[in-house]
Amino acid sequence: VLDAYSELKGFGTRWRLPIRVRFLGLEGLEEAGVGEGVAKEFLVDLLRAGFDPALGLFSAGAEGALYPNPAAALLVRDSQGLYEMLGAVLAKTLYEGILVELPLASFFLNKLLGRTNTVNDLPALDPQLYRSLTFLKTFDGNFEQLCLFFAIDQSS
Repeated sequence: VLDAYSELKGFGTRWRLPIRVRFLGLEGLEEAGVGEGVAKEFLVDLLRAGFDPALGLFSAGAEGALYPNPAAALLVRDSQGLYEMLGAVLAKTLYEGILVELPLASFFLNKLLGRTNTVNDLPALDPQLYRSLTFLKTFDGNFEQLCLFFAIDQSS
C-alpha cells in the first residue's frame, strides 16, 4: 500500500487514463501478464490491502463491516493522504466498471450518503453498547440498584 501511495500520490486527473501496471517478483524480475487484467488485479489488491484493519486505516465492526479507524491519524503515517488515495482507487474501479466487494458498515455508508444515523445503526458499531442502552431504556426497576455513574472528566 505504501509503495503504491508513493507512486500514485499526485496522480490527479490522470486517474481517468488507463493505468499501466508491472508486477515485480521476489527476484526483481517482471511477472508475466499484460493489459487490463493486471491493472484490475492491482486495483483490487490495493483496495483489499488498504481496507485491511491490520493496516490501521479501518476498523472492523461486530460482523466484520468496515469503517474508518478513529485512531488512524495516530497509528498510520500520512493517514489522510492514504485515505485520499484509497478513495481515488475506489473511484477508478467504479469508473472502469470493476466490481469490488467491500463490507462497509451501514453507519459509515449513511454518513457518506448524507443520511442521519440513529440508535438502530449502533449494533453495527458496538452491539454491547446497543444492548446496554436498550436495556436501560426498558428497565423498570430502581436505577440506583444498577450502581451506574455517569461522569465527565473536565481536566485540562
